[in-house]
Amino acid sequence: SISAYAGKSRKWQQSVPDIQSIYVSEMVKKKSNDPTVEHGEINLHLGGGKFFHVMQQGQADTNDTAPRSANKPRRQADAIMPLTRDMLHSHLQSIGLHIAEALHAPCWYDMRIK
Repeated sequence: SISAYAGKSRKWQQSVPDIQSIYVSEMVKKKSNDPTVEHGEINLHLGGGKFFHVMQQGQADTNDTAPRSANKPRRQADAIMPLTRDMLHSHLQSIGLHIAEALHAPCWYDMRIK
């Protein structure tokens, strides 16, 4: 299972068999050389159109120290695509993919153009 705690108090828990995939959603600028993510969140896809919110990025992130990949997706239109190590370019993507790999679940990148 995957759980979140605040101190010793469990805030939520989801069973791994219920998790179909991990979604990393980001709102980005159309300008492809701007690494800033305006808004981002990670959700567990539970199937049947159900999602469970894990975390969100509290403010815009410039991703100055994030991994840089030559395989960034083109920012021409909103898109959902598999997220792989060779295309990571933000902190939130790295966190989401790490969770997906730990749970042996697919990871999806939901890119929204601002």
